[in-house]
Amino acid sequence: MERWVNLAEKLRISYWFVPLTLALVGMALAWLALRADVALQPPTTPGGWAAYLYHGKPVEARDTLTMLFGTMTGMTSLVFTITLIVLTLVSGQFGPRMIRSFIGSPLSQVVLGTFILTSVYTLLTRAVVGAGPDEALPYPSVSLGIGLALVCLVLLIFYLHALATSIVAETVIEQIGQELDGLVAKLPMLPKPQPEPVKTALPPDDDLPERRLGLGRGGYVQTLGYERLAAEAMRAGATIRLTFQPGDFVVADDKVLSITPAEAVTPRLEQALRDTIRLGAHRTPKQDLTFCIRQLADMAVRALSPGVNDAYTASAVVNRLSQSLCRLLERQLPGGRYGQAEGRWHLQGPAPTFGQALSVAFDQIRQLGCDKPLLVKHLLSALKRLAQHAQLPDQKEAIATHLQAVEDAARHAAWLPYDQAQLEAQLADAKEEIKVEN
Repeated sequence: MERWVNLAEKLRISYWFVPLTLALVGMALAWLALRADVALQPPTTPGGWAAYLYHGKPVEARDTLTMLFGTMTGMTSLVFTITLIVLTLVSGQFGPRMIRSFIGSPLSQVVLGTFILTSVYTLLTRAVVGAGPDEALPYPSVSLGIGLALVCLVLLIFYLHALATSIVAETVIEQIGQELDGLVAKLPMLPKPQPEPVKTALPPDDDLPERRLGLGRGGYVQTLGYERLAAEAMRAGATIRLTFQPGDFVVADDKVLSITPAEAVTPRLEQALRDTIRLGAHRTPKQDLTFCIRQLADMAVRALSPGVNDAYTASAVVNRLSQSLCRLLERQLPGGRYGQAEGRWHLQGPAPTFGQALSVAFDQIRQLGCDKPLLVKHLLSALKRLAQHAQLPDQKEAIATHLQAVEDAARHAAWLPYDQAQLEAQLADAKEEIKVEN
């Protein structure tokens, strides 16, 4: 299952799958249109729907398709060039990680694919049209080619508009924020009343010999099939302990997991480990909750760099992060344990916490922007907003820790008395919110 999930994600962000698929559609359309040409030459009826088709001599029909092919080829090159320019601008302004979101845009893939579809269609029909009697005949193939060219022109207008708006900082922030919200929405809601906090530390196992294994390859953990791996561990009577979670980088020679007892390691269990743990050269958001958080944080960090010094963009990132984190406060994070049977958990590993997500979101922003009163005020407002939605003790503790870190960083910055007074007022307000909620 994890293999197909990874494949689907790779195809979604690829820039060849949709255009190639539409190119095949263009070949099928060319075959159907040429069959329609044969059926209407000579026309069976002088009028009817055939009167609305392109009429002309075979040479004229071939010239029309030649003109359409040349035009579509040039426009395809134009779309590809514009896309590369936008990707270069996005990489320089927002960071190279943002390229993934732009490449995965369905609009850009469909537009480029439609132009390639039209080019393939006109190329194939042009090679056949042109033979026949020297008289004006209806050509459905030419009519369809003209229709596809008009569709391409309309799509080009929408595409240029989408590109012009997509490089605006707020648009990029909202796009990634929506992707983050989608990941959060997949998590189960917190039960009510709140249960006792689950300890994520791994309990000591029996004094049994263990076998430590590596994955045999390195890279980022993209997906991990917890349920299947737990089922295989239960089947083998083993306990598997992982030292990583999706999003972590694993070195090929590191012994990153252990299996107890050692004799439980079977070829089937080793095959399950290879099939359920998928590695890659880059991180993906499929199971990595902090991936999109880090993308947004990277935008703020780049905006706070000395060469840009854009506190407004960083503040917009903080505001959008607070919205997604407020939703995360209402969700139950994975516990790190799976496959409970016979009084033990057969699969154990590190569990993500809200404090980790909060650190990924705000640590670098705080470290680089503590000397900017505007940004610090937005950080305090975000933490106050999060305190209003916190439900668990560990959530409130993480928010209080970050509030103290923001206060310490701001007090070490050289602020004017006016800004310092506003800071004190916001700090008191945020602390009161946390105190009231506790």
